[in-house]
Amino acid sequence: MAVEDWTMLWEDKNAYVEFLRRCAAAENLDANFLIGLEEIYNQGRQETGFHHLQLASRGGHLLALYLIGYLLFLDGDSRCVIIDMLKGMSSREAKQCRWRVVEILSEMTWERGWLKRKINGDRQCEEDESCGEWNREESDQWLGEKGVERKFCSEGCRWRHEYLMFCSMI
Repeated sequence: MAVEDWTMLWEDKNAYVEFLRRCAAAENLDANFLIGLEEIYNQGRQETGFHHLQLASRGGHLLALYLIGYLLFLDGDSRCVIIDMLKGMSSREAKQCRWRVVEILSEMTWERGWLKRKINGDRQCEEDESCGEWNREESDQWLGEKGVERKFCSEGCRWRHEYLMFCSMI
């Protein structure tokens, strides 16, 4: 049985969460990720949820790493560390993580508006006017943002853009 069993979630949430907790205790990375989401977004227990996300990300769970980056991106003290952790993730992997995390959050939570966190201003970069632009000839415009490869002046600008894209989807 896969840990992502949305039928079980909707039929008997308590049993499903207990099942996930047993799987997480057995070091199942997907279960730790899902328990992290449950704790943070449905139970409001940030520390416990973050602990489970850290366990999953240390084991190589990309979705957990992506979500940790999202959760800590606005913290000025953590931003450089987070960007350093995320810089090994390709733009394609980040887009895939974004879509998958949004899909999972839509299954696990009813209200998502409060998940959004604000960044002052919507400009990508204050130093480079072309930062974040994309080459229309090289990108597949039919795919929308999925088919766009953007150029950024720094990892910070790249992850700021990713943060804004994630916020626009939840």
